[in-house]
Amino acid sequence: MSEKLWRIGTTYIPVTNVENSSDWYVIKIGAELNYKDENKAILNLANQSIF
Repeated sequence: MSEKLWRIGTTYIPVTNVENSSDWYVIKIGAELNYKDENKAILNLANQSIF
């Protein structure tokens, strides 16, 4: 296989509390919140999406 991996676009991180976890990523490390409901949040950080 001669192809290179250029980037990883999305990382899935399971959490038990979407509200607290998404707030932590926004406040503590500066992620940008794009979407949130009771089951998931989508944040942008370092040119990748975190679900």
